[in-house]
Amino acid sequence: MIFPEFKPFFSNSFGATSLYILEKYKTPEKVANMRDFDLLSKISRSKFTYAKFVKLKDLAKNTIGESNDIFELELTSILNLYKNIDEQIIELDKQISTIIKDLNPPTLCTEPQKLDNYFILLIQGL
Repeated sequence: MIFPEFKPFFSNSFGATSLYILEKYKTPEKVANMRDFDLLSKISRSKFTYAKFVKLKDLAKNTIGESNDIFELELTSILNLYKNIDEQIIELDKQISTIIKDLNPPTLCTEPQKLDNYFILLIQGL
């Protein structure tokens, strides 16, 4: 395990801030020496405070984890896989939205009268 204290530190392990740190720094040694608080604060929309920045660096300096080239490569592979899956989900979501719009179901109807008529027809068909 590279940095076991990392995951519990963040409320969302897959949030933009934590993913940025993992992608850019990868090891506790690099996290302990990071200096780009302003960028991290911007990425987190100011939720990542300076106190959290200092605390994370301190956790990294005193981690019980260990890092080596194999662990770094594994982390990089996992992050790439996560990003790939996330991109596929976004693309599938777009395709689903397009299909739904093409089907033009009455539940997407913006005119209440047409929607009422649909429900009347539906009920009459029962």
